[in-house]
Amino acid sequence: MKKMLQLIAAALTVLTVAVSCKSGAEDPFNGLIGSWQAVMVAGAPKITYDVRQPEITFREDGFVSGYTGLNNFDTRFSVDHEKNLTLNEVVSTKKAGTEPVMAFERLFMTGLQNTARFDVSGDTLTFFGADGSKVMTFKKKPAGQP
Repeated sequence: MKKMLQLIAAALTVLTVAVSCKSGAEDPFNGLIGSWQAVMVAGAPKITYDVRQPEITFREDGFVSGYTGLNNFDTRFSVDHEKNLTLNEVVSTKKAGTEPVMAFERLFMTGLQNTARFDVSGDTLTFFGADGSKVMTFKKKPAGQP
């Protein structure tokens, strides 16, 4: 009898998981988790960088890190169901570079500070300011790409 109850409990657990997966349980991060490469930064005529393309990586533990095109940065983030995005104070390395790269980095960091909302559509992540203006756009970084 005890084994039968355990078997029924296990079957109900599997059924519950299957129904949850089928019903499309919502992603609390609205598709934000992963690594993204910058393709547009407001005010920048083009993406300018030192060694590699600027990027940002969001993790499920609320940690975000990235590369501005010159320096690495880290912070924590939170999102809500309305796709509001809050980035805590950003800390970064302080490497100097050429003026065009440093100018781009200032725009990148300003874009992060001005971000209030986000949207993920396919492989595109867009940051918006509080006024609804487009601040930054990223493309999903292919898995396995350094």
